Amino acid sequence: MNTDKKTDSSYNALIAYAAVALLSIAAVWGYLEYRDTTASTPDPVAAPRPATVLSDEIAPVANQHIGTSLNKARLAAEANMLVSPAGENALYFYGLVLSEDRSHAEANEELDSLLNQLLIRVQEHIAAAEFVAANRIAEQVSYIRPEHSLVSDAEQAWQQHQDELRAEESAASEAARLAAEQRARTQAAAAAAAARALETPEWLEQARAALAEERLIEPAGDNARDYLALGNGDKADQFRAQLISTLVAKSEGAINDDDVSGATTWLDAAAKLDPNDERLDNIAAEIKQARVEALAAEPISPRQLKRLNRVAAVYPRNAERRGTSGWVDMAFTVTTDGTTTNIEILQSEPGTLFDQAAIRAASQWLFEPHEIEGIQVNQRVMTRMSFQIEGD
Repeated sequence: MNTDKKTDSSYNALIAYAAVALLSIAAVWGYLEYRDTTASTPDPVAAPRPATVLSDEIAPVANQHIGTSLNKARLAAEANMLVSPAGENALYFYGLVLSEDRSHAEANEELDSLLNQLLIRVQEHIAAAEFVAANRIAEQVSYIRPEHSLVSDAEQAWQQHQDELRAEESAASEAARLAAEQRARTQAAAAAAAARALETPEWLEQARAALAEERLIEPAGDNARDYLALGNGDKADQFRAQLISTLVAKSEGAINDDDVSGATTWLDAAAKLDPNDERLDNIAAEIKQARVEALAAEPISPRQLKRLNRVAAVYPRNAERRGTSGWVDMAFTVTTDGTTTNIEILQSEPGTLFDQAAIRAASQWLFEPHEIEGIQVNQRVMTRMSFQIEGD
């Protein structure tokens, strides 16, 4: 009974110490925010690019900012806020310090320690095949230390992953090709056996041979459809049904291969043989869907869509402070619920400075769902986002 009371007492004491520690960190952070916001600093929009050597009047303010950012970096590191949340993490604040003083000894030393921790984290992500998470960390580090090994490690792992995916796709494609060839050989053998086993008219022998060799509708005068036109009776009806099934299968295969034109050609040929075949309507609907999706995959301008909100990009603080302008070319998909997804940076200047700001803005955009031929689609969009300092 006494032991339980002591355990409860120790537990309550630990809770109390933890609460005091958290309150202390919050108080220091709040003070740093207050001191930073009340400091007399130039208007970032109108400020000129910083000089290589600070004047005696500016140097104290800059040193004050460095000290504030360094303290914030340390607090964030203690709270294990190494790379998130955005704009409030240790890596970000060390970057602010080094943007003011690249040779700051304490910041560089502490940053090296932080990067060693992040290197372990990146290696763990790579080992778990979490390549996107590894790249997110590497991308943030590349703004400050692009030469660090964790950046190259993440890029190399990502490239190797992509190579493996391409190899798997190639193997699957080759397997499908071999299977198709085997099916074709099986069909050819079956057609030849049927012709040998039965007494058949010449037109049917020629039609079956054309079917086995997949000469279904061409060349003119030497294809299965033209030979069928020479026959009649039950054998013609049976062969017609077989040829229609083959044409339907070819149309479905073309749809799977994203060959809308080929799928339409095979479907039209089947419809001429029997326009009332119940399978044709379903295939026609699939062809329309495939055609619409192909059109939706072609990027359009956001001006061709109805925008439901306008979320501007937040100018990166370090770029604004330096008076740096630029642009980002991006592509994204507007889904059938009007949100954006699959955001892709195509090109940007200068470097990747504005990439994340552009992505964060685009991810919040809303549009009216796009329709093609009466079907709501996931529409690909391409646009350029400009970043300009007012007055430039």
